[in-house]
Amino acid sequence: DPRSDIFSLGVILYELITGKNPFDRPTPVETLSAVLKDPVPPLTLKPKSAGPVVQSILKKCLAKKAADRYMNVKALADDLREVRDKVVAGLSWKKWASIAASGAVVVIAAAAVWRFVLAPKAAPAKARDPVTVLVADFDNRTGDPTLAEGGLEQSLVFGLEEAPFINIFRRQDAREIAGNISPEQKGKLTADLGRLVCTREGIQVLVGVRIEKGTSGKYDLETVVSNPNTGKDLLRFSRSAGSKSALPAALTKLAGPVIKELGGAGAEAVFRKSVETFTTGSLEAMNAYARAQELSKAGEIRRAEEEYLRAVEADPNFGRAYSGLAVLHHNRLDHAKAEEFHASAMARLDSMNDREKYRTRGIWYLLTKNYAKATEEFTSLIKAYPGDSAGLSNLALSYFYARDMAKAVEEGRYYIKAFPRNLNGQYNLSWYAIGAGDFALGLEQARKALEISPAYAKAFNSAASAEIGLGRRAEAADWYGKLASVGELGASLSSHGLADLAMMEGRWSEAEAMAREGIAADLKVKSRLELAADKYIILGEALLQQKRAGEAVRAADNALALNPKAPCAYPAALIYLEAGKTEKAVALADELGRQFEPDPRVYAKLIAGRLARKKGSLTEAAASYEEAQKILDTWLGRLALGEAYLEAGKFGEAHAELDRCFKRRGEAAAVFQNDVSSWRYVPRVYYLLGMAQEGLKSPAAAESFKKFLEIKAKSEPDPMVEAARKRLQ
Repeated sequence: DPRSDIFSLGVILYELITGKNPFDRPTPVETLSAVLKDPVPPLTLKPKSAGPVVQSILKKCLAKKAADRYMNVKALADDLREVRDKVVAGLSWKKWASIAASGAVVVIAAAAVWRFVLAPKAAPAKARDPVTVLVADFDNRTGDPTLAEGGLEQSLVFGLEEAPFINIFRRQDAREIAGNISPEQKGKLTADLGRLVCTREGIQVLVGVRIEKGTSGKYDLETVVSNPNTGKDLLRFSRSAGSKSALPAALTKLAGPVIKELGGAGAEAVFRKSVETFTTGSLEAMNAYARAQELSKAGEIRRAEEEYLRAVEADPNFGRAYSGLAVLHHNRLDHAKAEEFHASAMARLDSMNDREKYRTRGIWYLLTKNYAKATEEFTSLIKAYPGDSAGLSNLALSYFYARDMAKAVEEGRYYIKAFPRNLNGQYNLSWYAIGAGDFALGLEQARKALEISPAYAKAFNSAASAEIGLGRRAEAADWYGKLASVGELGASLSSHGLADLAMMEGRWSEAEAMAREGIAADLKVKSRLELAADKYIILGEALLQQKRAGEAVRAADNALALNPKAPCAYPAALIYLEAGKTEKAVALADELGRQFEPDPRVYAKLIAGRLARKKGSLTEAAASYEEAQKILDTWLGRLALGEAYLEAGKFGEAHAELDRCFKRRGEAAAVFQNDVSSWRYVPRVYYLLGMAQEGLKSPAAAESFKKFLEIKAKSEPDPMVEAARKRLQ
């Protein structure tokens, strides 16, 4: 029973203090005998007053009879805390340091006691490591329910965020953990629950505020900053707000003394300068923003959008709420709306504090695919605010957009190590891993995202993509089948994934049918028009394979009518070129070439190169492709170069480019980086690589053709399949 574990814990405690196992003997038989018969060896502790008490605790842990031991671990913990508190109370910090160096007090006090209780505070810290802080629900004793909607807590969070070393633990995540700890109090984050969450998650500081209605209409605010590991207060102070409307600003300013306590007077000075650009003074706006954050976390996107809109209606200059709307629509793959709201946020930069400015600019650059500027912005954000979760998360995303998959995985791992319960962090890492070719990790991360949110549609999508990378297409189809029942977005992503998989395997008519079905459903929902455009592209490609060029052109036209941006413009241009509509492709290339961001300019060069190849000018084509690669090293660019070199009989150069495509095939899983699958472009690499190997008289050509034909085992008539069979023979 648990008392057996108490005995084992007693052995560990003894070894922590002395460095020795209390019952270790020369032989296993002698050791077993000592466990059964020998008393607890004496130990020496500093200070001497602690020795007898700790010896008594160990004796009780290691009693031979279970009935003589502690009945449960809580009783043991209570005794240890009592010793720790007595010892700590009688020590100066210098004395404490000398004892800690001996290792004797490991059992008696946690390291947090040194950091938050005993460390000398006379000299301000020059710099410090990030510290994680949780803001608990306020103790509202006013009887006014509008003061318990989360807006005031959010005001304090905004203020604390201005400290470079403070990282705020997301209250939405903490509330979920608290609900698991105490289901009967689900939805609450009281100070007691907050302390349990902190202990479980390794959070160093807990902050709570009690609000009472004072005299003359004033509101009294008592702030308590505590070390959740010890339960001891680090700081307790009182302030007041002159009126209800003054509460948001007053709560933000409460952050100053807290920052000073945790990081020194210098940090408080930075904070005081930053509050000149206070985010919002509207309690109604702040409450709506807090509700939107909670709803977004819970996956209730429509209600979250309503609350964000209430926030900006209450305060039209609330830039952070516009950013929330932009991110929400971006996650829904409604990129047009996302850019619209982010433009509104950017127009309000001057009303934001420095941390918000970095975040807002960085996210704007991400949405517009200016990833070089995004990387610069988020790197600056992390340099100024090392614990910033948005900075850490979005820096990884910036590297992903830049096709630096190794760095994206590295930063993505770092982020989820700090925030293991963050849904988007786990999901994003799944795509980073797939892009880097680590399909097993991609599948693992998709599963972890689903552990956090079992109905998170996009994680089913990345799991299916990872399965394809692992060569398990039947399992991928199963994932897509499950995805179909996960809401409207799930159904849309499922039909796209199944159509893409059918194209990959050469099942053109099935791909056509699935694309048409998905388009019909998407066109009924305004936020899914871009997803309908992606399916029109698949439809056009499927129709081309079936020699129905006119219908393919109409499908490309429809795609561009819904989404004229690069991810549709480039494949639409290729459809036009194959269908003989050169003028349409040239017009698209001209439009893409005039854009500022690197991706559209790359696609413009790739279209120009394809046009040159159709004209028979392989030198011009290769030059255009090389220019594209100088702008951005893309998988599609490598594929195009490989084809051009192959057509020119440059088998060595073709092999080099196509081999890179094979090694980087994970990037083709979502080649336009828009969360929709594009594995259909990969089989061609095996065929072309086989051609290059054949040109080099390499026996490896047979294996490449076999792999191509294995993928195309169910293919409808395809000239490339017939050619591969003949070449294999």
